[in-house]
Amino acid sequence: MEAQSCPRRARSLPSMRLAILSIAALLFGCGNNGSQGTNGNGDGAGASGGDEPGSREEGFIVAWNPPNPDQPSTLYQLVSEIGPETTVDTRSAIEVGGFSYPFPTPSESRFLASGGEAPIIDRYQVGMQLVLDGTVSFANLGVSVPMFGQVVQVDDTRSVYLDDVQRVAVVFDPTDMVIVDVIDFPDDIERDGFAPKVRFATVRGSKVLVPLAWESVSFESSLDEAALVTVDLDAGTATAVVDSRCPAAQSKFEAPNGDEYYFSSIAFVYFERVLDDGRAHCALRIRAGEETFDPDYVFEFNTLGEDEPIAFVGWGGGTRVYVRVLDEGLFSPPAGTTYGEFFGAGAWRLASFDIASPSGGLSFDGSSPAACCGSTTVIAGTPYLVRFAPDFATSTLLDVSGEQPAESMNFPGVFAGAVPVVRAGI
Repeated sequence: MEAQSCPRRARSLPSMRLAILSIAALLFGCGNNGSQGTNGNGDGAGASGGDEPGSREEGFIVAWNPPNPDQPSTLYQLVSEIGPETTVDTRSAIEVGGFSYPFPTPSESRFLASGGEAPIIDRYQVGMQLVLDGTVSFANLGVSVPMFGQVVQVDDTRSVYLDDVQRVAVVFDPTDMVIVDVIDFPDDIERDGFAPKVRFATVRGSKVLVPLAWESVSFESSLDEAALVTVDLDAGTATAVVDSRCPAAQSKFEAPNGDEYYFSSIAFVYFERVLDDGRAHCALRIRAGEETFDPDYVFEFNTLGEDEPIAFVGWGGGTRVYVRVLDEGLFSPPAGTTYGEFFGAGAWRLASFDIASPSGGLSFDGSSPAACCGSTTVIAGTPYLVRFAPDFATSTLLDVSGEQPAESMNFPGVFAGAVPVVRAGI
């Protein structure tokens, strides 16, 4: 979902466009998490094999929000592949009212979908048709709608819904579709005037590591610190460690060696360049197998040797990172420039660099400047950028696993996610 100005702050935008931008930013972390449609390891494989007998046909559940400003909805469809020749067809899709998005289950032939206009998680069976075959409700927990939180699969009997509004981790069984536990976040994450926002989590055995950042209640500033909340499912507890080196915890990707990088919100680019308040974009890292931010690592974007603002877009596969760089020869933001004007200016060039060897600097892809910023999603191990049309009437997946972005699949509206599945028992 791309045009990502972490749009909660873009209050000058029309309300529907703001809502679309918000769900885009939260689903994909304002520049990626790399976990949509995967099992948390970035490979897109289910935690267990299909549980229905018969032949198997591999495919993908794709979801998108059609351009209907009066009645937002989400369409789900089974397609055989993600590619430039694949098209979606509303006639063969199922519709969920409101903004919804898909997550995997332990069974390869099922997927989860957030409830859109209801505080529920639905489960669908993938056969000749998509059939609803289970629901778990969070209504009595006060979970807000739309449900912008993420669902993290831990094992065959435990998935976790992370709700930063109520500050809870709701543990449910994706097989029996029942709530197992509700774990409160620790009180020490509260800050006066700021709302904690959970980001894309990492699973370590029975623990879920949840990055957290703080935004002001007016969405005009953030705290220059991060936290890592450790939710221990076996103990039923959650603890937090605050890190003041970088406001990371906004966006995540996993390198091939298992190291995970967490980039700060692109909002800090606006704060620094326009408001003259804040610091340069940066990132922290969790080493493979570790449960804390690496105490010896902080990446600063200003080490790339560019004087103009750089905003994180997402992962390009391997250790390649995509960014947008503002061409101030095309647009030099004057005092008073709004958040939406800053990131909406068609003056941001697409570039990439190798985070394992950042001394090599930036490589620009040669495409025309566009609005900032972007996002990525990982589908069956392949990373994609998601590009929106300026009016959000269409969105396009760009395959960034190669040397240059390659246009892949188009959607009539806003791409909302994809999950690899197997249509079994046919």
